[in-house]
Amino acid sequence: MIDNGDNITVKKSLFSLIFCTFCLFFSHIAAVESPLVVYLTWQQHPESTMTVHWISPEKESDDIVYYRQNDNEPWKKAVGIHDPLPEGRSDFLIHTVEILNLQPDSVYFFKVGDENKINKFKTMPREMTKPIRFIDGGDLYHDSVEILDKTNTTAAKFDPMFAFLGGDIAYAADKYGRKPEDFSRWLAFLQSWHKNMVTSDGRMVPVLPVTSNEDTKGRYDQTPKEAPFFYALFAMPGQQGYNVLDFGNYMTVVLLDSGHTHPVYGDQASWLEKTLKIREHFPHKFAVYHVPAYPCVRSMNKQPVSIHIRNHWVPIFEKHNLSVAFEHHDHAYKRSVLIRNGKEDPTGVLYLGDGGYGVSNPRKPASPSERWYLAHTAQKTNFIVGTLFPNGNRKFMAVDHEGDVFDEYSMEK
Repeated sequence: MIDNGDNITVKKSLFSLIFCTFCLFFSHIAAVESPLVVYLTWQQHPESTMTVHWISPEKESDDIVYYRQNDNEPWKKAVGIHDPLPEGRSDFLIHTVEILNLQPDSVYFFKVGDENKINKFKTMPREMTKPIRFIDGGDLYHDSVEILDKTNTTAAKFDPMFAFLGGDIAYAADKYGRKPEDFSRWLAFLQSWHKNMVTSDGRMVPVLPVTSNEDTKGRYDQTPKEAPFFYALFAMPGQQGYNVLDFGNYMTVVLLDSGHTHPVYGDQASWLEKTLKIREHFPHKFAVYHVPAYPCVRSMNKQPVSIHIRNHWVPIFEKHNLSVAFEHHDHAYKRSVLIRNGKEDPTGVLYLGDGGYGVSNPRKPASPSERWYLAHTAQKTNFIVGTLFPNGNRKFMAVDHEGDVFDEYSMEK
């Protein structure tokens, strides 16, 4: 028999349980009522446009962004489109609004739909009259959200203008393509980015992503249909899977698909040749892709994709004097020597990165004494901070998730 005191305790416990369940239920409903996440990219002209993406419940179908430069101005309106998320997640929409005719090198405030929260972005300059800083990282949401949050927060302290996402962004795709992608991992990544990748002056940081094995069902030799969330969530690089973005007259970036949804050779290699040929005049020329031509962990000669890249892309990089190729995939840090014609050459291309942005236990890389093409390696969680200067010089820092700079390299014009 339960005495009166025990009965009161049981009733209190039951009430607490019901109350907590009630609060959790309605807090979930409240969270779903507003956009789940907002993030930025570009499709063209970073000095005069910005593409705003956000994810919402399906009933919130308005595709409107309000924006202005200061509090004294009335809100302007840009209208875009929406599509249901793939893989049976049509209960959510992905919205895309491209804002056009913006002023170069200018800060804008914006909000999506009826959301009260005001966000902030900055357009790129048309001409480079002061240094420009950006970050590069790959293999991002590999482990816990905590390590991702930590690295995002640390990288934001460098006040980047934009970020290259070098693939293996969410680790959401099934290796054998038998199961749908895990939307919750994409959402967790984007929410961490929105929350933590905020600069000291409150700006959001636009992303330029590339496709990769862990975000493609089947990993390699697939089509965009096998990477449904990557292609649904990012307007750039678009369904072609590879693209180019020109920043004024000072920088061009090619975003490439290292054999996941488009072959390295054939159409993509032909496109790369034509694209870089007409951009030789840019002082800063970068390529971003996932699988490295010159890996620091995996074997150089046993990875078919690495061999394909060296056979089909590297000669094009060298012919048109690419400045830097940002590589990922190996979960460690590497900086190569300058390479041309398969050997060290002061006029060659720098290969930088190898992933590890959100990796708790980085792999052990080969040392420079073990591979001729390596100048520096480290077994560290890492991202790259790049700084471009008006005189054509470049500086790169390798930084770990705690903010410690463990490698620096400068390139003079």
